[in-house]
Amino acid sequence: MPYYECSIRGAHFPAELIGKKGMCGFNTTRWLEADDPDDAEMKVVQMLRGERSFQWRGKPERMADARIFVETVREIKKLPKSQGGGATWYTE
Repeated sequence: MPYYECSIRGAHFPAELIGKKGMCGFNTTRWLEADDPDDAEMKVVQMLRGERSFQWRGKPERMADARIFVETVREIKKLPKSQGGGATWYTE
């Protein structure tokens, strides 16, 4: 199965940054194995939904406008040795 690098952007996520609550966005990259680019896009969204830092524990209606956009999906030869995690968050 091929490997993919996916660049993801999130928007309209309720969050608290540096002690201030509000709507935030993020950018992140994930690497994974998938059948094809469409499969990689679906898998990476599921992967993010399973990560604790992207799970909202407040009122569900606050997440109504939250969106995840897979900006790019690029086939790569192998997975990086260190994949890290996390994201760069910013206020909207």
